[in-house]
Amino acid sequence: MAQMAARTRRPLPPAPHSAPAARDPGPGAQPAVRHSTCHVRGGGAAPIQRMRFDPQGRSRSWYQRGGEDYSTSDAAGFQARVAHLQGAANRPVLNTMLGELRANPSTRQDEAVGRSKVRRALDETEAMPAAPADPNQLTLAHLPKSQWWKLFIDRSQHDPTQSGTQNALRFDNQQSPGFYETMMHGFEQHVLPGSPANPMGHDFATYDAMHQAVTRGVLRDDDSGGFENVPHQRSDADVQFPMTLAGHEPNPEALRELTNEGVAGLDRGFIHRIKTQIAGGIDGLKAGSPRDREVAALAEQADAAPDNAYLSRFQRVRGPGGAHQTLVTTDRPQAQVPAAVNGLFAQLDGEVAASAHLPPAAQRDAKLTAIARTVRAMHVGHFYSDANGRLNTMLMMNRLLQDHGFSPAMIDDPAHFGGSKTVAELTTEMKRGMGRFRTEVHRAHGIGAFAPPAVPLPGARAVDDAPLPPPRPDAERARRMAALGLL
Repeated sequence: MAQMAARTRRPLPPAPHSAPAARDPGPGAQPAVRHSTCHVRGGGAAPIQRMRFDPQGRSRSWYQRGGEDYSTSDAAGFQARVAHLQGAANRPVLNTMLGELRANPSTRQDEAVGRSKVRRALDETEAMPAAPADPNQLTLAHLPKSQWWKLFIDRSQHDPTQSGTQNALRFDNQQSPGFYETMMHGFEQHVLPGSPANPMGHDFATYDAMHQAVTRGVLRDDDSGGFENVPHQRSDADVQFPMTLAGHEPNPEALRELTNEGVAGLDRGFIHRIKTQIAGGIDGLKAGSPRDREVAALAEQADAAPDNAYLSRFQRVRGPGGAHQTLVTTDRPQAQVPAAVNGLFAQLDGEVAASAHLPPAAQRDAKLTAIARTVRAMHVGHFYSDANGRLNTMLMMNRLLQDHGFSPAMIDDPAHFGGSKTVAELTTEMKRGMGRFRTEVHRAHGIGAFAPPAVPLPGARAVDDAPLPPPRPDAERARRMAALGLL
């Protein structure tokens, strides 16, 4: 999510896809509930119409009078209504409300957050999925929907002192209203169906549909105190995003990989800075260390090479406080995005096909390596003006994992795929994330270490009692004599 706050604010051409059209209310119906102004957090004009619901969850026109209704603009009242419906497990009314909110998209913060709150209530009341037949063969279908948020909320943002719902709606209540509902819908559409028997299309059309899924209905700051829709739009040249935190040096091994793969080149100014700083060391290391020599060799190689066409380039800027920061800048026109995406998918297919002759364990690692490389290349390519992190490191990565027989992964930080980690490091991170997913599924279904303790039969010795010591010979003789009536 760090990438979202760091996107480049620059005028954007019209999005290639328009927002979903509102439903036709039909003859004799009240006009659809629309808004004359956007919601402004810092004050200003308030909308003259708001989303209102009757007790059955149907939207009401602002001009309708009489009867009980609930408005998203009354945050406390709307939350109380949703909580009541959740407590009563009234899923039909909640589903009706969610349908109305989806059918009437707007740029109001309260409606986008309200949509996520209703969706969260539905997920909390969803029936428990079937337990996996094999505890080691897991898919998204085995994880309760109430826990899916752990796949798209950064682990660094998880607060163990707060409830699951507070964590799940964290980004809705910060900079991305509507985030939870949109991501849940995207995972249902694009990750849930994934399997080796039903792989996603490896083409730009599928990739583009995934981006549309993770942006539709999500809002972002509009730089004036209000909100606007996150655009579904390809990026052009010179769009920037951070690869490292301010003051941190880049990973030379990752830079070398990306350069050799033709994904990202080095900006000439960046090359000069690296070469002049080698004597002083990188990341505080002593001059002449193996890592310094690698950076120097990479800079010399890039400086002597022709100015090849890359998807992106690394460059350095001086950020707040005077600290340098490494940025990735897109370096190809918008029209070349489809071909670039198709080319990366073709490389993935080639790597997977080349692993077919390997032993099972080696083949598994080769596939994970190919997936990590593809996700990183897509992310560094930064093919859209916004929402690249949730597209590449959340939706697409988990679909590719399921398509190749793996479980989804709950990764530490999506920003690691932005060029700061090597493929080997990213593969290890995906493996850890798959382990976390397995733990969550096992916990939900009481598998293995999470199995409940056995309940003893009435009168039976508890299973955790210490075993009785064997009877002594004289005690055993006395017991037998008593049984025969000799005592």
